[in-house]
This record gives sequence, C-alpha cells and structure tokens, in this order.
Amino acid sequence: MALLDTDVSDDETIRVLNKYWGINQNEAEKRIVFEKGSLAIDELKRYLKLQGLSDDEIHQFMLSNGASIKIRHNSNLWKLWHTPDRLMKEIQGLE
Repeated sequence: MALLDTDVSDDETIRVLNKYWGINQNEAEKRIVFEKGSLAIDELKRYLKLQGLSDDEIHQFMLSNGASIKIRHNSNLWKLWHTPDRLMKEIQGLE
C-alpha cells in the first residue's frame, strides 16, 4: 500500500480508503495493520538479500528467529521497516 510509504497519518489513509474505494473503517484498519507488518517483513528480507544471504538462508533466518510472527505481533517492530538493520537486531534480541 503506497500510502504507508508517505507521511500520511493512519486516519487520513482510512479516510482515503473509505472515500475512494468504499472500504469501511474497521476493514481499513485491518488492512493497514496487515500492510504495515508486510512492509516490515518485505524490507527485512530485502535487507538480508542485499547482505548476501541466499533465499534459503533468508528463509532459515525468518523461521529460526520467528521474524514474521514477532513483526506481526509487535507494532513497535513495524516502525522499523525503514531501518531493516535495526529491525533484524531487534528480532534477534527478542525471545
């Protein structure tokens, strides 16, 4: 969702989703939460790829660290999507 890449507030994003796509507030909130988690996961994988990890190594990192689950269940991790090196360290530090 391109709106998440901007400095647009969640409330404004919800308003736009409702106005232009007819998505109600509850559904828009669910989509934003899902997209924020997905964005962080995708950026972490991209970072690992650029660090020279193979697809198998990335998959193993994600599994062994429970990265996707941690990101989806911790909104503080979503905010680190633009600093994937820090996101990686935070994930490794969480038990």
